[in-house]
Amino acid sequence: MFTRLETFLIGFAAVFDTVLLLVLREPINRRRAAVWLKLLAAGAWAWHSGSFLHTLLRETPGNAADLLDRLSLFLMCCGLLLLPSAMLHAAVRLTMSGLSPPPRRDLRCLCVYLPILALPLVGLRIAGAESRDFLRAVEGLELPFLVWLCTANAASVMLFLQLRDSSAGPEQASFLRQLSGLLLVQTALAVVYVRLDWDSGLEPPLRLITCLSPLVPAFLFMWNSLRQRVLPIVMERTIVYGALLAIILLFHHTAISPLTVAMERSSQLDLVLVEGMLVLVLILAWQPLRMRVRESLRYLVSGDVRHARSATREISLQLCQMGPVSADELIEWFRSAVTRQMAVRFTRICVYRDLSQNEFSRVGTAENGGGEELCESDWSDVRLLSHWFSQAGQTILDRAQVADPDILDAMERLQTLAAFRLQFGSVRGIALLGGRHRSDCLAAEQLTALALLFDQFSATLHNRRQDAARLRAERQAMQQEKLSTLGLLTGSLAHELRNPLSSMRAIATMLLEDLGQNHAHAADVRVILSEIDRLATTTQRLLEYSRPADESRRQVAPDHVIERLLRILRQLSRQQHVTLATSLAAGTASVATNDATLSEILFNLIRNAIEAAHSRSEGRVVITSACSPRQVVICVSDNGPGIDPALQDCLFDPFVTSKADGTGLGLYVAAERVRELNGTIRCSCDPAAGTLFEVCLPRWDDQNTATVHNPAGPPPLP
Repeated sequence: MFTRLETFLIGFAAVFDTVLLLVLREPINRRRAAVWLKLLAAGAWAWHSGSFLHTLLRETPGNAADLLDRLSLFLMCCGLLLLPSAMLHAAVRLTMSGLSPPPRRDLRCLCVYLPILALPLVGLRIAGAESRDFLRAVEGLELPFLVWLCTANAASVMLFLQLRDSSAGPEQASFLRQLSGLLLVQTALAVVYVRLDWDSGLEPPLRLITCLSPLVPAFLFMWNSLRQRVLPIVMERTIVYGALLAIILLFHHTAISPLTVAMERSSQLDLVLVEGMLVLVLILAWQPLRMRVRESLRYLVSGDVRHARSATREISLQLCQMGPVSADELIEWFRSAVTRQMAVRFTRICVYRDLSQNEFSRVGTAENGGGEELCESDWSDVRLLSHWFSQAGQTILDRAQVADPDILDAMERLQTLAAFRLQFGSVRGIALLGGRHRSDCLAAEQLTALALLFDQFSATLHNRRQDAARLRAERQAMQQEKLSTLGLLTGSLAHELRNPLSSMRAIATMLLEDLGQNHAHAADVRVILSEIDRLATTTQRLLEYSRPADESRRQVAPDHVIERLLRILRQLSRQQHVTLATSLAAGTASVATNDATLSEILFNLIRNAIEAAHSRSEGRVVITSACSPRQVVICVSDNGPGIDPALQDCLFDPFVTSKADGTGLGLYVAAERVRELNGTIRCSCDPAAGTLFEVCLPRWDDQNTATVHNPAGPPPLP
């Protein structure tokens, strides 16, 4: 009965010390716990864990049990040497700094741990001992240990009492007084137990009390220094782990022990080896336990779970604090940050621009944010992984957990360690993480933290796109307001100029008649009349531009308009040394517009094409037309140098031009007129082949109404 009580109490102390040591190692308590406090907890854990294992194994036969028992004895000695050293360290540091937070490190304090250097000698003595009893195994070393224990504890008590006298707080003074008394009692128990007769009846209870005595100072330190933060967690986890340990011991006593006794009688098998094999089989057979062990090994192999947690927190904070950058800059920054902080070989952020309801658009529209360029087969693997995310409804794809051979092959071809879904608002895509430089894996906590980080990145990228769209809308509204104001100013200015110009022309005409055609200044007057006519023409154009567009619609044949415009523009093409070619196949097909509107559209496009082809030695402009049952298509192409890629996305915006003397209104007006006619205009540019403008206008049907074919907005520019 006493043996079971001893096993239970020492096991409870070992569980308490284990939980306490783990709690002190958590980041939230690491700064508050001094080094000596951690070493004190480690010494108590080593002493109680070794004592618990020794209690379980001291009566177990077999070579494996003997080896484990001697290791437990060595662990007990480690705890015994560490406990007084850590206590003396605590007394020295508290005397130097008081009961304030731990001061800076002082390497002189390492002197109190010199007795630990005797551990190799202790290990040799235990390995060569014939008895597995603790005192008999370390026989001959107990006297030096008692001398060190009494010296260290006496010095600690003196320092604690000195600190108590200088301490102003009554609670701190009470704590130091209690701690000093406990150290004296603990020292007396150790001396009495070592000098007691081993065959005495007082040896078992005194051994238990002496074994449990280091638990009291450790508990007292926790109660006074980290009471609010640590103690509730320690007690809660101790109860849970202690209950689990009690269940395991009860199962071992009732089910395993009878079986091992029977096997020992009938065979010469090592019972400890058999139990180890049974535990291994249980781990391999039970999936939850196997997953827990695998995750623990991952933590052990990875070794940087805390670093990953702090790295993801840092990236998250930086992501929240970033200024108004573009979406592409955000992707590049995030890719670099994840690659650097998580120590992976690469990070690819694949975000698609065009999305349908159920699937991604063609791969060519994707933004590849990092890593080497992907070929078409790699993009097929990317689409396969994204399809898996849409079907599985998960956010993390860990290569170590993949069961589908196709998904596994795709991840191996992409050299991807893990993939994450990117989905928020307008953002759809996946993120691919390459292998780590240390060739280890990512633990579940790291993967979960990264998944949350990628979710935050998706939301941030969506907000950036929304802000960019809102900014474009605001700029367009401001531009429209400017254009409206410009139109009013233009009309007013043109109207004010017409009357003075008319008066000036009438006076100049009368002057020319009075002077006669042969007068010396007649030529000068004719120049004045020519310049006045040019200014009048310009003001008339300003009035026509500012006047609202003609809304009347009638049948207009595009081929007839093109032929009429070419009679005017051939003179310009000859001056620019550009060849004009046509292939008009629309015939009598007509569109619903008026002659002036269609002429304005085509005039701007053809004139721009002639001016662009002028830079070539053999400039050429081709105008083609074709018709279908629903629309007429007119194309104007040139073999010029093309359009700057930076201008292609805003080509139809007002005041956007690549010409030194251009106004930037020609293409804008043409696009606006096409939109008013419910048509579409596209531009495609190839530096080797030139530029092509394609205008699609709905045909005039038999009922003299326009057949409107307006898809959901013009398609994006390629």
